[in-house]
Amino acid sequence: MRLIDFQEGPPQAPGLPAAGRPAQQTDPRFDADVLCGWREQGARLVQRNWTEFCALLDAAEAELARGRFAQAAVAAQRAAFHAVFWHPGVFVSPRIEELLRRLGAAAARCDAPAPPRRAEPGEGLRVLHVATQVASVGGHVRMMWRWIREAPGARSDVALTRQFGAVPAALTEAVRTAGGEVTQLNQARGSHVEWARALQGRIRLADLVVLHTNSMDIIPFIALGGMASPPPVILLNHSDHMFWLGRNVATSVVNTRRSGQALNLRRRGIAPARNLLLPLCLERIDRVATREEAKRALGLAPDSVLLLSIARGTKYRAFGTRSYPDLLRTTLRRNPSARLTVIGPGGMVDWGGVQRDLPGQVSVLAETPDTAQHLAAADIFLDSFPFPSNTSLFEAGLHGAPLVTYFPFGPGCEVMGADSMGIDRALLRAATQEELDGCLQALIDDPALRDRIGAATRREIETTNFDVPWRAALAEVYRQTLALPRGSAEAPPEERPAFEDIDLFQPFAFGNPDAAERFEDRIALVNELEFKAMALRHRMPAWADLVRRGRLDPTDPRTLVRCLSPEWLSRRVQRRLRDLRHA
Repeated sequence: MRLIDFQEGPPQAPGLPAAGRPAQQTDPRFDADVLCGWREQGARLVQRNWTEFCALLDAAEAELARGRFAQAAVAAQRAAFHAVFWHPGVFVSPRIEELLRRLGAAAARCDAPAPPRRAEPGEGLRVLHVATQVASVGGHVRMMWRWIREAPGARSDVALTRQFGAVPAALTEAVRTAGGEVTQLNQARGSHVEWARALQGRIRLADLVVLHTNSMDIIPFIALGGMASPPPVILLNHSDHMFWLGRNVATSVVNTRRSGQALNLRRRGIAPARNLLLPLCLERIDRVATREEAKRALGLAPDSVLLLSIARGTKYRAFGTRSYPDLLRTTLRRNPSARLTVIGPGGMVDWGGVQRDLPGQVSVLAETPDTAQHLAAADIFLDSFPFPSNTSLFEAGLHGAPLVTYFPFGPGCEVMGADSMGIDRALLRAATQEELDGCLQALIDDPALRDRIGAATRREIETTNFDVPWRAALAEVYRQTLALPRGSAEAPPEERPAFEDIDLFQPFAFGNPDAAERFEDRIALVNELEFKAMALRHRMPAWADLVRRGRLDPTDPRTLVRCLSPEWLSRRVQRRLRDLRHA
C-alpha cells in the first residue's frame, strides 16, 4: 500500500477540483506573491535556528558530562522548546534523544524487574496513557479520553507530566470506568528527573504505553531512557507538521494523517512496519436545527448561501500583504447573496477593508465553543488558512456540509494542508486561486450538488471514525505494536538542516518570525515558560532576567509568589484550593 493513498472522492461536477487528491504544484500566483519571500527569509531563519539549537545541545551535554543532572534536564528542555518554537530544519534529533537516554540512564536508572506482560491485545491489557497536560478544549485531548472509552476490556491509567489546572471531568470519568486512575506527576516535590522517576513506577506496571505528550516534553524520555525493560511504546503523532521527541524510543508511531505518515518515512526515518495509521476517534453530533431554521435564528435570509469557517484565531494569520478574506473577494463580489462568517479571529485581526468593500457580506467573530447554530446553518464549510483545522472540518462534515480547503504550497508540503482519515475522499482541495473560485462558484450555483457532496462527506466520517470500525483499527494498531521487536531497527536520519519548502515555510505558516528577534529574547521566552521547574538557585537569575526585560513586574506580590514558588508547590496548592471549592 502506498503511504499516501488518497482515494477518489465522491462524483465530481464541472468546476470542482478532484476530491482527495494532493496538489502536484504550487499556486503560481501565491508563489510569486508570498512563497518566494518566505523561501528567501526562511533560509536565513532555518540556518539561524539550527545554529542556536546546536549551541543549546552543547550546553546540555556539558552539564550532563559534569554530572549536574538537574541542570542538564533544564538545558535539554530549553533545547527541545527551541526546536519546536523555531524550526531548525529537522523534524527529529537523534542527538537530543541520545542525550535524554544517557540522562535517564545516569540519573533515573531503574533495573527493577517488570511483572509479566501481556503480548496480545484483549481483556485485561494494562495501558498507560501519558500526556503533558490536558484541558477541556483541544482535539488531541478529546481523542485521548475517547480512545480510553472506546477500548473496552483494557485497564487504562493516565499519567500527566506537567498538568496545569483541573483535569477534565470527561477524562477522569473515562479512566474511572476503565478501572484506572489519573496521576499528576508535577504535584510531587522535585522537577524533571524526580518526575521521570515517578513515571517509571507507572510505566513498569503497564503492558503498553501510549504517549500523547507535547512535542517538547522531555520527561517520558528520561524515564524510558533509565529503564532496563520498558514495555512497548506507541507515540501518537498529533503534531506531525513540526519537530518532536520520541523517534528512537517509540515501538510504533501512530498517525491520524497520511501526510504525517509520509513525512515520518521521508524526514524522520521511521520504517513502514512501525509507521501506522489510526483514524481520529470522534463523537456523534446532532444538529440543533434544520439549515433553514438555523439561518432564521442567525438573522440570515433563507435564500442566502452561508460560507462558514471556524478555527482558533491564530490559524488565520496574514500571509504577505493579504489576509484570509482576500481569498474570497472574487466569490463574494460575484454572489451578493453569499455571506462569509469566520469564527475564531474576532478581536485579533483587522479585516475592515474587506468588510467595507463588501458591506454586509463578511462577519468575523471571536472564539467561542457555541458554534452549533452556525454549523447547522452552513451551506459550505471553508478550512482556515494558512494553518488548517482538521477538527473543525470533521464537525462541519458531520453536519453534512461540503468541505473546501485551499492548498497552494505544492508537493512535499502535504502536512501544511488538511487531510485526515475520514475526510480524505470527500475533501475538496483547491490548489490555485482559480480552482478555489471555480469550486465555490459551482457549489453556490447548485444546492443539489452541495447536498450530495455533504451527504457523502458525512457517510465517510461515520464509517471511519466511530464505533466498530474505529475499535477494529485500534485493535490492529495494538496487535502490530505488541508484535514488533523492541528498539529502532532502522538507522536515524542524518542530522543536518534541510532547506526544502516544508522547512522554509514553517516560520511563517506555523511560527511568528517577528517575535523574539534576538537569541537572548528567544531564551528569555523559553525560560518564562520553564523556570518554575528550575532549582531555586537557577530560578532566581532567570527571574531577574525576565524582570530586566520587562516581562515580569517585581512590585506585584502575586507575581512574586507565582513566579518564585516551585512548580510542584504551585500545582499542589491549586489542587487543594479546587478541592476546597468543591467540598
